[in-house]
Amino acid sequence: MTKAEFYELIKNHYNVIKDEKKFRALLCDYFPQEKQWRINALLFLYSHGIMEEIEKNPEMKLTEQARLKDELVDQYGMQARNAKWAVELWVKSYGKWVVEETELLNTIKKITESTEWDIKDIENVFKQAAKYPRVLRALYEVYMPVIEYLGEKAIVALLCIPLVDKDSVCTYEDYFELYKHLLELKWPGDYYGYGMLLFIGKSECNIKPDCQKGIRWLAYFYDEVNKEKLQYNVGVILYSLADVEYILGMAYAEGKYIERDEKKAEECWRNMLNESIKMDSIFEGGSDFNCIGEAYRGEDITVSINKMVIFQFKISANMKLAYKYLMKAVECGNADAMVGLAEMYEKGEYVDKDVKEARKLYIEADSKGNEDAREWLEKHAEVIECMNNE
Repeated sequence: MTKAEFYELIKNHYNVIKDEKKFRALLCDYFPQEKQWRINALLFLYSHGIMEEIEKNPEMKLTEQARLKDELVDQYGMQARNAKWAVELWVKSYGKWVVEETELLNTIKKITESTEWDIKDIENVFKQAAKYPRVLRALYEVYMPVIEYLGEKAIVALLCIPLVDKDSVCTYEDYFELYKHLLELKWPGDYYGYGMLLFIGKSECNIKPDCQKGIRWLAYFYDEVNKEKLQYNVGVILYSLADVEYILGMAYAEGKYIERDEKKAEECWRNMLNESIKMDSIFEGGSDFNCIGEAYRGEDITVSINKMVIFQFKISANMKLAYKYLMKAVECGNADAMVGLAEMYEKGEYVDKDVKEARKLYIEADSKGNEDAREWLEKHAEVIECMNNE
């Protein structure tokens, strides 16, 4: 085990080494052929607070190093040269990591306190931030200088970098702390990207799906952003706000990952209809609006994302809302919604009974390959022929 190898372990798994059990397992996985006394020596120093000592002083005074060496010799019965190896490995490896983190924090301080910096300083801080939790949490401090010198769009683009960094060692709590500070600054940007990445998962960024944390993030920031009446108006957005509102509405409708609340579900879905920023949805062809429409018709709803059943719910019927969402889905060309709307006209649900209008919708849905529409047209062929002869 070399200093370089131990440094890479720390750098790539900082979020793991803060947990002693996980750190022990990681050491054994990383260095399966390593002598056991070396693993034990590193763990002994870990449990005796060497990381905290290094954080106070990355180079660590010789007297402190000597104290830890003596503890290894006296309490663990280790030879002096082996104890020296273990202490120096920690100091040279973790100390290097702490120095790098400190340099980035000092760069942030320089940016906030003077004008003697350039764009490369900013870019480097944002590119490296996801590898150093304290740096990520401190990014909000450069918000005002970046806006002043580079403009609002620059900060939006820069904040996307640590979100999608596949080498990130930062936790949910680290990202949450950063975005809470941005909220305090009333940043008019995308607060939902990280929550959606967590909810859906993104293998290219090494982000595994965690639906519960994703919904928790979305619910918190959705409430806070609306409370502050912040309007998104700049730069890049990772996911459609309508997608956020659709997913969050379903979570409230089922009470999954969050307390059930049909009124909040209705609020989220109502806002979907009014979004001024249009972008591609992860739900194709108005399937989201159709799903909501069918839910308001009183149907049992099951929604899958990435081939996994995520939501199953049933809400109170409301034919007025059902009609509104099905109409929106039809505008998007959704054949299933055409069938649902046709059924409403056929039965006179909320609208006046109108078989001719129902027939038109069934024909349009059939032209898009909808099997239910085709079966209805075949079953009612004689009635349709009479209509055609009128």
